[in-house]
Amino acid sequence: MSISPGAENFINSVPQLTAYALLIQAKTGIKVECILFNKDVSWTFDPNGMLPRIDEFMIEKDPGFIPPWADFDSLLFSFL
Repeated sequence: MSISPGAENFINSVPQLTAYALLIQAKTGIKVECILFNKDVSWTFDPNGMLPRIDEFMIEKDPGFIPPWADFDSLLFSFL
């Protein structure tokens, strides 16, 4: 995953936006595409499969990284 100049802070919002998008998709059956933006740049992405990509990115930066959402994967869709 490469980060465009001006989009460095987007990585902090991706997990939350991804979770919202996955919940909306599960509840409505509508395919959702995500967009993050600021005054300089925008970044669109498909939320499906995004969390594993974030895990890969973070593990590359910190080999001891443990995904904070891993414990919640089963809960995320258990009530849908």
